[in-house]
Amino acid sequence: KQWYQRRVRDTLATSEGCHSSEYGSEDSAYCSENEQSAVACYDHWFDFNISMMMKAKKKKTMLKCSVNMVKEGVNMKGKHMKDDVSVEWGGITVQENGEDRVSVFEDGEFFSVRKFKKNAFKGVYKGPSTDYSCFYCKIYMGDMLMGMEKSCNHDD
Repeated sequence: KQWYQRRVRDTLATSEGCHSSEYGSEDSAYCSENEQSAVACYDHWFDFNISMMMKAKKKKTMLKCSVNMVKEGVNMKGKHMKDDVSVEWGGITVQENGEDRVSVFEDGEFFSVRKFKKNAFKGVYKGPSTDYSCFYCKIYMGDMLMGMEKSCNHDD
């Protein structure tokens, strides 16, 4: 069993700001039989993962961008982050010269944004999926881009 002493708040157990020693060594914490000691350790202070799904129908394309955030080893619920996290939707067309043409979707006539629910943003492109080579979602926390994911027509 390890005992951890952190010099800086929110320091990973593996960082320089954290000191560990075996229980029972001279400089470790001592617990009597009536005391209980608990230490929470985590590998990453903050993880942010995005996945995207596309479901194509004849006249519309359903898009879903799922967000998974883990802070200090604990999954964060979407209802606690919905005001801080936003999404940008778009389509990518590969031109004949091989360059990508990116179109950003706005909520309106050709695209509708659905409610953020169960850690996922949802949107509907009101046209066939073949209008674009790929669809993408970019996730922002405030003004900072946290990541991008795309789903292409040729993906399985």
